[in-house]
Amino acid sequence: MSSRIWSLAEVALHNTASSCWVIIHNNVYDMTEFLPDHPGGSNIILKYAGRDATAVYDPIHPPDALEKNLPPEKYLGGIDIASAVSLKAAQDSKRQTKDELRVEKAVTEKPAINRMLSIQDIEDVAMRVMSYKTMSYYVSGADDELTKRENGKAFSRFFFHPRVMRPISTVDPSTTILGFKSTLPIFVSAAGLAKLGHPLGALGVLKK
Repeated sequence: MSSRIWSLAEVALHNTASSCWVIIHNNVYDMTEFLPDHPGGSNIILKYAGRDATAVYDPIHPPDALEKNLPPEKYLGGIDIASAVSLKAAQDSKRQTKDELRVEKAVTEKPAINRMLSIQDIEDVAMRVMSYKTMSYYVSGADDELTKRENGKAFSRFFFHPRVMRPISTVDPSTTILGFKSTLPIFVSAAGLAKLGHPLGALGVLKK
C-alpha cells in the first residue's frame, strides 16, 4: 500500500477511462482496471474520475467494498491536508436540493416509533422521510406492478388470533432461526442498497 500524498490537481489529471482515479474518504484509488467489472457499470465511476466520489459511494457500498474488490496496489495513498480541507469546505457549502430540504423537515416531524401502531403506520412515515431516489428503489415494481400488489395482499391475509383465557403474565417470543437463537421471531435478510434507508445499512435495520 502506498503512503504517497497527492494534491487535488494531481488526481484531476487522471480523469479518463485509460487512467481513472477517484478520491474516497480522502484516499486515492486507481479504478482503471476495475471499470469493466463494476456491477453498476463504468459510466458512474467515469463521471467522478479525477474527483471526490465519497458522497455517491457511501450510500451504495458497504465499508469494505474497496478492500474486497481492489488489489492493495490500487490504493495510491492519501490527499494532502490542504486538499482535504478544500473538499470538506466544498461539501459543507454545498447547497441542499429541494428534496434534501423536504427530507430534513420530515425527519424533524417524524413521530416516535412507539406512536406507530402498525406496519402501515411505519410505511407512511418512511415514505415521508425517504428521498425520492430511495423511494424509487424501495417502492418499485416491473410493468403493471401486479406482483408487488399481490405480495402486499398475501401478507395481509396473515392474522394473529388471540387465545381467550390463556395466561399471559410470562411471554417468551424467542425462537430459533436457521440454527441461531433469536429473541424475536423476526428474520432480516440482507439487501442491496440498504444504506439508502439508513447510514449503517443492514446493521441499522438490525439495531432498530
